[in-house]
Amino acid sequence: MTTHAAAGADRGRPRDSSIDGRILRAAVELIVEQGPSAVTVDDVARQAETSKATVYRRWPRKEHLLEGTVRSALALAPPTVDVSDPRAALVSLVDHWLRLAAEEPIWEVLFRSFGAAEHPPGYDRVREAVIARHLTDPVTTILRRAEPPAAPQLVSDLFLGLSLVKRAFRNARERQSYAESAVNLIWPGLQAGAARPAPTE
Repeated sequence: MTTHAAAGADRGRPRDSSIDGRILRAAVELIVEQGPSAVTVDDVARQAETSKATVYRRWPRKEHLLEGTVRSALALAPPTVDVSDPRAALVSLVDHWLRLAAEEPIWEVLFRSFGAAEHPPGYDRVREAVIARHLTDPVTTILRRAEPPAAPQLVSDLFLGLSLVKRAFRNARERQSYAESAVNLIWPGLQAGAARPAPTE
């Protein structure tokens, strides 16, 4: 919940979090369909099957609603990383990232091409936080255990690029197979780099 949402909440009765979620999901769907600038509070209320007053009690202005929508991406559960097998951990991580791309509508909001004037408030900050939590930080943890000299940012960028191209995987088996293929492609290079002696002065 954003501070704006908290400030606008009813004070005399408990908040119904299911309504919050329904409103945010409706806003995500409309942003994907229309772009942020075209979305109206009326549209969101109608899509969420609630009243405009209910939306405004939680997010007093449209900009607050858009920010709350983007920030909802931070609620996505981060991946579980088991570094006992670095190669398997990378496969699991790619699979996790591809699943987000295929199944989470908020992912489409964070990684689609909006015009500069259309970026919802907090868009860049939240996108960076999601990439760090779900990709860059786990990659760094895994590669530190594997001890290759490869730059974690380079591997993260590779996985991010793959997910931007291959974000339509709905079948879990296909997604897992693709994740294994991606890691198989880069793993020999990581191993070769790890075996290469360090340069001498």
